[in-house]
Amino acid sequence: EGEGEGEGEGEGEGEGEACMGTCPVAEVCDSDTGTCEPICGTFLSTTIQALGTVSGQSLSNGDQQYLSFTPEMNFGNVASHAVDTWRIDVGALPVLATLRADTTSPPAAELVVRQAALDFDPFLAVFNDAGGQCELTDTNDDAAVEDFNNSQVAIKMALLTSDTIFAATSFRPKRGAYSLDVRPTLCGLDVASLSVFDLCARALSINTNPSVSCNSNPCARNAAGALTGQGCCIDGDGTGAACGRSGSTISLFSSTTCNPS
Repeated sequence: EGEGEGEGEGEGEGEGEACMGTCPVAEVCDSDTGTCEPICGTFLSTTIQALGTVSGQSLSNGDQQYLSFTPEMNFGNVASHAVDTWRIDVGALPVLATLRADTTSPPAAELVVRQAALDFDPFLAVFNDAGGQCELTDTNDDAAVEDFNNSQVAIKMALLTSDTIFAATSFRPKRGAYSLDVRPTLCGLDVASLSVFDLCARALSINTNPSVSCNSNPCARNAAGALTGQGCCIDGDGTGAACGRSGSTISLFSSTTCNPS
């Protein structure tokens, strides 16, 4: 009986650790099978809204998945890293088709994802899983210099698809609670809502007036390209002074110059 128990334990540990520290970039070592698998297909991704905050999340991977991003960071060589993967609800951003078709638009339209945690150093990674390739396209450890409680990635809207996956994990093999904040941006500023993003991104991306830029307030346009009677309150300094508001969130305002009639 003693030998039987010893052999069982030894075999289990050997299989689980067979690929630890040897997996290629963006693959995980499954401790149950001892094989490396692409992260995009290993974890069931949760769909997240294109604007909103998700709190109460927890890194608590019970399967002991060993994660590797870059050899320099020694991911997968020390201990297991818990991982959550997410997909963006791109259906809530119908203006994406317009942004992809227009490569000359002035705004740097992006989707910013922020991860915050108190008990560990958060780490974000972005993947393009088109064709099942699971290509690592971006990583971020600290949103700012020596910012150990926040991580931030910005995905260009022109590149955002249903195949875009981002992974929320930790720089060191620690676990705990975290939150995610997702915000579409134009001209480097957050927008007040998805409808505002839709109207204002379209106004900036399809305009033919070279004077319309991130330092002006263009007329909002609907899906047909028609004026809505509202303006997009955008100004480069982010103060809102150009349209009588305060704060750095892009919003809409009534405008007589944008009146369709």
